[in-house]
Amino acid sequence: MNHISNIISFFWELTAIMAPSLLLGFLIAGILSAFITPELIKEHLGKSNFWQICKASIFGVPLPLCSCSVLPVAASLRKNGAGKGSTISFLTSTPQTGVDSIFITNALLGGMFTIIRVVVAFITGILAGSMVRIFTKNDDDNQEIPEEKSCCKCENENKKESPIQHIIRYGFITLPKDIGKSMLVGLLLSAIITSFLPANFFADKLLGNEFFSMIVMLVIGIIIYVCSSGSVPIVLSLIASGISPGAGLVFLITGPATNLASLTTLTKIVGTKSVFIYLATLATVALISGYILNQFMDSSTISQMVHSGHKSLSWLNHLSAVILLIMLGQSLIPKSWLRQKDI
Repeated sequence: MNHISNIISFFWELTAIMAPSLLLGFLIAGILSAFITPELIKEHLGKSNFWQICKASIFGVPLPLCSCSVLPVAASLRKNGAGKGSTISFLTSTPQTGVDSIFITNALLGGMFTIIRVVVAFITGILAGSMVRIFTKNDDDNQEIPEEKSCCKCENENKKESPIQHIIRYGFITLPKDIGKSMLVGLLLSAIITSFLPANFFADKLLGNEFFSMIVMLVIGIIIYVCSSGSVPIVLSLIASGISPGAGLVFLITGPATNLASLTTLTKIVGTKSVFIYLATLATVALISGYILNQFMDSSTISQMVHSGHKSLSWLNHLSAVILLIMLGQSLIPKSWLRQKDI
């Protein structure tokens, strides 16, 4: 019974800590979505050179594309003439971050962690795209690209809506609904881990080894999919339980950017060789970045943030938490109910 109480308590505290930042992130995501459209992306990434690769990575870092829209947009880019390098750059940087996950990372893991995460997303985009461009330059670039359809309605909503309507709809309805389940699962897992595992639980175990813990997080991150926002609370609790910040960063890099289910589709879009180069580059940069982060930050810093966060909660945190949970709760409503109500 005590564990249940602790889980509920930490779930609420963590939600309250990040809610104001996430709501602000949703607003900015809505603004970006209104002005950085898929059409604009295609216009600027329709060629194949190093500058296009850089622009693809720049677009991808803050872009509020929902996770299930990344592959369809990438397929569309390829159909409209974008090279494999630009496409891979876009696919690498976009899932790793977004304005919502940037704000959450800052709220839960601190400014240094956030800056490194954003920089790494940008660098991996450029490196992965450049490596693919160099090593597949002579490959046949006229492969048939599959037609990918987004599972989101965000690209097919009312085209006549005003920018304000789009900002509100995308930022506070579509995006929260898209990441809602992953976000709630992440919060719940974080609360469970914190409740059952004491601070520094992994310090004396195998995961307390800096290099081994990064390898474990790398493998887990490549195999499973976690959204860039929902993964942050999980990493927070794992670091508080003893894994190194670098291992947490490795998971934040690879988890959102890769998963076994999407690799098959990605292979059809850019080819097997490009996917192999993409994974190798991502893994290498993730491990190097994790090592660098460990030189500036240790798990005790994160642990202190976890156990002292509740002391600074205000009425604004609690009110924001209520609003956030209502918004994320949209994702739990069965689609059949929405169809019946013509939502």
